[in-house]
Amino acid sequence: MGLTEPTYDVDKRQLEARYKRLQKDLHPDKFGGHDAQQQEYSAEQSSLVNHAYVKLKSPLQRALYLLERKGKPAPEDGGTISDPALLMEVMEQRELVEETTDIGILQVMLQENKLLEQATIEA
Repeated sequence: MGLTEPTYDVDKRQLEARYKRLQKDLHPDKFGGHDAQQQEYSAEQSSLVNHAYVKLKSPLQRALYLLERKGKPAPEDGGTISDPALLMEVMEQRELVEETTDIGILQVMLQENKLLEQATIEA
């Protein structure tokens, strides 16, 4: 959908605009007067665009897609955390976020989380 480097962060307005442009150009109705091969191609491409848009607009689907691209698909067990140390860390971070009203602290936590996220994706 026009993204250059796979990333979790997506500009939703830009994504939607790109989706609408591609659908306008590829929609099967636009190819009604063309030969069967072009109509089939249009339908296939339109379907791929729809599928990509659904995955990219959902934060969870986008994360699962990125993991899959890196060859590290999410577990089939519903995503439960079996590592006790990781579970404790997640719970502590969640508590901090819920209790903190200082935007500066939240921004620092967000940046730290993004660095951890990138390191995990690259590992």
